Amino acid sequence: MALITIVTEQALVDRLYATDPPTPMIGPATPSANLMELDAELPALAHRALDSPTTPARDWRDRLRCALADAALERCRRTGEPASVDQAYGQLIADTTAGRILPGLAAVVHARAGRAHAAADEPDQAIDSWRRAVIAALPDFGGDAREAFQSLTQVVDSQGRWFVPDLERISQAVPNRRTFLGAAYDPAVAALDDLRGGRAQSAFRNARRCVWEARLSGHLYDEGWALTVFADVMKATGRPAAKLTIRVTAGDGRNAAAVAATISDWVDLRDELHYGPPWVVAAAAQALAAEADLVPDDVLDQATADHPGSPGDAAGYSTGRLPRCVIVPLPVAASRPSFRRRMRSAAPNPWPPLARVAAPTRKAGKVNGLSVLQVEGQHSLGWRDILDV
Repeated sequence: MALITIVTEQALVDRLYATDPPTPMIGPATPSANLMELDAELPALAHRALDSPTTPARDWRDRLRCALADAALERCRRTGEPASVDQAYGQLIADTTAGRILPGLAAVVHARAGRAHAAADEPDQAIDSWRRAVIAALPDFGGDAREAFQSLTQVVDSQGRWFVPDLERISQAVPNRRTFLGAAYDPAVAALDDLRGGRAQSAFRNARRCVWEARLSGHLYDEGWALTVFADVMKATGRPAAKLTIRVTAGDGRNAAAVAATISDWVDLRDELHYGPPWVVAAAAQALAAEADLVPDDVLDQATADHPGSPGDAAGYSTGRLPRCVIVPLPVAASRPSFRRRMRSAAPNPWPPLARVAAPTRKAGKVNGLSVLQVEGQHSLGWRDILDV
């Protein structure tokens, strides 16, 4: 049970369930063929382990259930058929409420449900889950409680309210910094020390440990920070394409665009744009805009296609920090003369809707330095609208 849990969790951290064909976060451009077999057989093997009559340690069993829930959600999002987070995590949440899951792991279950809701663009449910994680974590796992508070800062509720906790007071109030999945040492400090000392291999291991801990603990804020450290490791080892992809995965659109502007080869970010969580979609849009001149002509229609998960529906491109407002992601790319010329010749006539949103209000502006087209109300938006901005 422990071995299958570790392998399943690592596949989740490496985003094997979020890509088709399965492609690890770090690896060769053409992944080995056996990854497809692993992607197909690993969940089945995990379910067999759960159904086994042997009685494993409770924490391993529940960790495996969490990994399978996340894997199912990522697979469904990748196929364009998003599944219900409540359905995937329902029994786990019921078990935590009934006290059938140990307190430390109960906090992890709630936090991971919160991350899943955030990835599904359900900020209210994410906030509720992270609040439950705080309650479940205290008093024994103060570090998990603190990280849950920090994760709350990454979403805005449906009323446009952004929760900013007083972390200084929280740090004084929590009894310790212990986390359920924490290592015996601080991998973040070790990774930064290795980077400063030029120890690339050790920095790689410690940075991956940071990403592993944050992703599997449901710490969304810390996950973004850990991924940025990992991107710095890729920079130190001379891998700009990997650095760009990791920056996008972290939701760090500004720095991802800066990296994209310096590379000479196109990095394919269509999967991140079409299937990623909201923060990844936004970052991918900025990065694709920066490398717009490198987009091959034969993939222009794919790079600018409707969101496969919800054709004609702009919900996939919404951001929590601009409530009731849709940000169409590629006007920056469209502002480049060469991209505009190629789009005018490549796009069909009549051009298909890029997004269908709700009022006839349309305006161009900037958000965090990114030129965007903001649309509210009932309006069908196509590529001609973008190129005419």
